Amino acid sequence: FSMLGIVLADNTILMYVFWELTSVSSFLLISYWYNNGDSQFGAMQSFMITVFGGLALLVGFIMLYIMTGTNNITDILGQADHIKNHALFIPMIIMFL
Repeated sequence: FSMLGIVLADNTILMYVFWELTSVSSFLLISYWYNNGDSQFGAMQSFMITVFGGLALLVGFIMLYIMTGTNNITDILGQADHIKNHALFIPMIIMFL
């Protein structure tokens, strides 16, 4: 459900919410055998990586909003020329990556 939401979202805020739901789902799947120490460690490691990645994605979305003034992905794609010539373009791409 969460991954389907990421693919179908036409709004960066909604996409971010589904991204975080995917992080929680991954954590729960990895930590299924909670009595196994390796499972707990792997779950926490995965959760930390996805949370920090999600925060970087959120910063990238904020930069994108500053550049375009919208959270609608369809409208953002229409402003591609404006975005690639903006001073925040490279930092935004780094945050996305």
